[in-house]
Amino acid sequence: MKRRVKKKDYEDLSETNVEKVIKLLNPPTSQDEDGTTQKPITKKEACHLLRIAYSTQRLTRIIEEHNDTKDYRRRRKQSLRGTLPTDSEITEAIQAELRGDPITDTAKRMFRSVGFIRNIIGRVGVPRRGSNEFERSTYAVLPDACVSDEFAVGDTVWSAKYHGSATVKAVYDAEYCNSKKGLKYVDYNKKYGSECYSIYVHQRVDDLNNVGAGFYADSLAYDLGKLNHLSEYGIDLKKIS
Repeated sequence: MKRRVKKKDYEDLSETNVEKVIKLLNPPTSQDEDGTTQKPITKKEACHLLRIAYSTQRLTRIIEEHNDTKDYRRRRKQSLRGTLPTDSEITEAIQAELRGDPITDTAKRMFRSVGFIRNIIGRVGVPRRGSNEFERSTYAVLPDACVSDEFAVGDTVWSAKYHGSATVKAVYDAEYCNSKKGLKYVDYNKKYGSECYSIYVHQRVDDLNNVGAGFYADSLAYDLGKLNHLSEYGIDLKKIS
């Protein structure tokens, strides 16, 4: 079994960069529009681009490992092509989407196509985080499976405004407002056609086993989504952030 190439902090051995170096070492033989043929870079130049010390032996190992990984992924994708998603794959796809992982990264990690992952997310009804700054500045459209008119205190929900999970802390009904000194009761159902809730929005963390800190906010029911249906896929709602 080959030993994996160990990467130093300052080296750029990302897949994108290694692929770029391989192409520069083996440029196409066809001529450019001006009639010139692109010359391959030297191995010394290749090492410089990868930010590694000049070593033809290590350069070769890096390229071999990169090609082996690509070949393994290709064979895995071929072996999985046409097969239905397993329970563990569905769970992994849901967790990745809740974390906000780029769907291309999820597909690559699972040896599946982007379309395959999107089908799981759409079929299950998983709320999506905004993928860019503009999307995160607007209210998300919640899947039909998440839509609900009312929630209970303690429920883990999804906030369309904050693009993340939250815990319902209170409902601003007459009983609750009258119990809080200085809190004026507003008939939100009459005014907005929806209940209003106090929620605690969880701060996003990469590890689903650790719910991060967060902040309090108010939200109308139609800006919240239920997540109970995700429990049947092995998702622990108390560990979503």
